[in-house]
Amino acid sequence: MNQRLVLLLLSLIVILTSCTNFSPNRLGTLQSDPLQVDLAGATKATIEIYNGVGDVRLEASNTAVDSLLTGILTYNVADWKPQVSHTHTDPQEALLTIRQPELLTGLGFEDMGTLRYDFDLALNPNIPTNLSIEMGVGTADINLAQQHLSQLTLRMGAGTGQVDLSQIRPANLDVLVMGGIGRTTLLLPKDMGVRVTVEGGAGLSEINTTGLIQRDAVTFINEAYNTAVPVLNIIIHPAVGTIDLQVVE
Repeated sequence: MNQRLVLLLLSLIVILTSCTNFSPNRLGTLQSDPLQVDLAGATKATIEIYNGVGDVRLEASNTAVDSLLTGILTYNVADWKPQVSHTHTDPQEALLTIRQPELLTGLGFEDMGTLRYDFDLALNPNIPTNLSIEMGVGTADINLAQQHLSQLTLRMGAGTGQVDLSQIRPANLDVLVMGGIGRTTLLLPKDMGVRVTVEGGAGLSEINTTGLIQRDAVTFINEAYNTAVPVLNIIIHPAVGTIDLQVVE
């Protein structure tokens, strides 16, 4: 069997069955913690989101223009209270990290049906943002319409994810997608140039395209690529899952 596939499958097993001391009484009262991170003078930001077992929903905010990020963190295991760290790397650049604590031990399959661990987040669309999202087991629903991004990194896990870039604010942008063993869908713009490069070959992944032109074995473009500026440059490192690339009309 392909060594990379073996490692990915083993990693998933470790996440789900790493110990045996997880008991249902740790599934407690559902907590919903509001989150609001002030700009505090920042004019640009790096935001890192890590969710090992749970769901992430993220969009650009229409209202919270005085905040860097707002949202609600929902969970029903008290030990897994999400960790939020907010610092400034310099007076005008914010570093914000939201993550599941590294306490994911003893998670039993019998608990997955009642486990809740959700991040519902809204970004300030006007702040240039270097955004990194890392998923484990769960779903991701990322809508970046009109978001001002300086860089985007996606590390997908064993769940499903949809990332809507079809109405992103026009700007030259590099996007790195690390495929997982689930299904990832990227919705792409029609009127902005798009170039997708699959590095390392498709491997065991299934890559489906709609509205893209295949230039060679590893490169896809949309019709606007040769004439439109700016350009959305996407690099994909596939694993063993399915990646759907769809130009939205």
